[in-house]
Amino acid sequence: MHIVRLTLTSPDRRPPTAADAHVLKDVLWAHADPFGGLEHVQSRARQDSIDLVVFTSGGSGDNAPALSLAICSAAIARSPAFQSWHVSVAG
Repeated sequence: MHIVRLTLTSPDRRPPTAADAHVLKDVLWAHADPFGGLEHVQSRARQDSIDLVVFTSGGSGDNAPALSLAICSAAIARSPAFQSWHVSVAG
């Protein structure tokens, strides 16, 4: 299993709420490919972003950040609530 931390920010830089973080987690699960490797997601609202910790299986650890970013990007692109948000791998 591979662990990757992602950060999402809203386009208007509004402070996300705990409800936003919870809904984001639901969006990821709703749009996840059952064979895409997503195993577990944790989300938490911060002052200016939502932090995600994504657990994936399969592939190598070197590919885990790209896989996690692809899973999250695809999900938020399909969600009216988050499609304009920016997602990146946390450094």
